[in-house]
Amino acid sequence: MLGVETASMANAALWTVVCLLLQGLAQLLLHWITPYDDWKEISNGNTAAAIVVAAQAIAIALILYHAVIGNETIVQAIIWGIVGILLTVGSYVLFELATPKINIGEKIREGNAAVALVAAALMLMTAIIVSGAIS
Repeated sequence: MLGVETASMANAALWTVVCLLLQGLAQLLLHWITPYDDWKEISNGNTAAAIVVAAQAIAIALILYHAVIGNETIVQAIIWGIVGILLTVGSYVLFELATPKINIGEKIREGNAAVALVAAALMLMTAIIVSGAIS
């Protein structure tokens, strides 16, 4: 009995580490596509930047959760997690392109919470849709 529990704990630890690594990679990718330094803005008290980063983290976690529960192997979960991350990042890029009259990155850098909330809602909306598609 103890062997099964130990194996289950090891398996849970492995899935957790893999998901945390994917979460970190997703955050790096999202950081790379934004025209401002997320963490510098947050450390300077920019609430708009914090809203977007928090929504990104929740969105990616939601996608990874569904990648884990919707797949039997860790390889499948990684593949679908990466697909979900790329779709979410793509939606953020499309949002930038679809709003040429508003420079999203600049508005967030300026601390525009209204723009940040719309960007956050878009990230979460996309994550919900993608989560349903991959699970």
